[in-house]
Amino acid sequence: MKQTLLIFLAFVAVCGPSQTGVQDVFPAEWVIPKGGFPAEATNGSPAFGALELQGADSIWVFHFPVKKLRKGTFMEFDWSMSARKGDWEHYRAEYSDGAEWVPLKEFQVCFGQKHPTTELATFRLAKTIRNELKIRLLPVHPDSVGPVRTAIITRKAYTGAKALILGNKAPLDSMKILFIGNSNTYYNCAPSLMKEIAWSQGHFFDIEMTTKGGQTFGQHLTLHRTMDLVRKGGYDAAVLQNNTKPMVQVALFPEKGEPFIRDCVALSDSIRRYSPLARIILERSFPYSGNNFWGAGGWEGMNKAMDETAIIMSEAAGTEISPIGHASEMARTQRPELVLYQSDNAHPTLLMSYIKACVNYLMLVCPDNPSFSDDAADCSLEPELAAYLRSLAVKAIK
Repeated sequence: MKQTLLIFLAFVAVCGPSQTGVQDVFPAEWVIPKGGFPAEATNGSPAFGALELQGADSIWVFHFPVKKLRKGTFMEFDWSMSARKGDWEHYRAEYSDGAEWVPLKEFQVCFGQKHPTTELATFRLAKTIRNELKIRLLPVHPDSVGPVRTAIITRKAYTGAKALILGNKAPLDSMKILFIGNSNTYYNCAPSLMKEIAWSQGHFFDIEMTTKGGQTFGQHLTLHRTMDLVRKGGYDAAVLQNNTKPMVQVALFPEKGEPFIRDCVALSDSIRRYSPLARIILERSFPYSGNNFWGAGGWEGMNKAMDETAIIMSEAAGTEISPIGHASEMARTQRPELVLYQSDNAHPTLLMSYIKACVNYLMLVCPDNPSFSDDAADCSLEPELAAYLRSLAVKAIK
């Protein structure tokens, strides 16, 4: 079985190489060679801190305590960053092999707290690592002038940084996937959960994601990051998650729904233009009570409207449908004690994001015969609970 090392903003959890499933907790250490580390929240958000970039040497350095990571171990490092207008945009992620820094990925940070740039990188250790794994994010070049530039990593549920020990065995196949969505995708980084699940089942998912809070498909068509990733092309699949409101109201108010349908078609057509062989999957997402159901008449009405809208959009755009909402409803009704939503009664907890990841995994890999092997990744959930949620995903697909 794979071992897991999870790092979120304030904590580091480590599974030792010979202690599969046993976790110890360590405080995370953050090192900034230049500039201070403000404790105040930024932009009214509960930010962990703002890195003052006062020169090319200013960087985030993550120190992850480990016992021993053997040469050849596959690792996953996922992170989210935000920036303000005028801040530096271009960065590179690197890890230390003990002798030198090895590049992982270059990336560009989007502006705005509601548009965190989330990157996912899988790499294999070229040398054995002892005592600590160091990963850093550093600016490649300044994009504007000025003495101080900031990069922000928040400690909200949807952002931060985490690393996973995937194991020593490479999957037999790979799939390149594009995720387009909003906060219901970037909370708990659901694509990262799905990537972990896929690896445990013998599949490598090479994921790109573009997510901005509250976005509709029409708004995504105007976002530079979204369209840049679409034009990158070469995807085997694209998973689309719309703003919840149009996914309810298209069915309730057909006369107002045409623009939302056209946007779904336009986004799907754009993906096909650059990835002609890609499967396009439309999420039939989960309902919630955070906005009084927008006239749908409670949970039953909202579920019915979302089903109808998903069918209408899918038929118009020629997509498949991922029945996430069906699995989530089974969890809500069968196990009402489960906390599936954040305190706003709208955004997903880790449990709901895990359901979402499981359903999308099955849709991508085995929609005709949905199943998981016994060693499917639990993603930090209790094994019995994770198995139950996976069983709901299987039932939803069937």
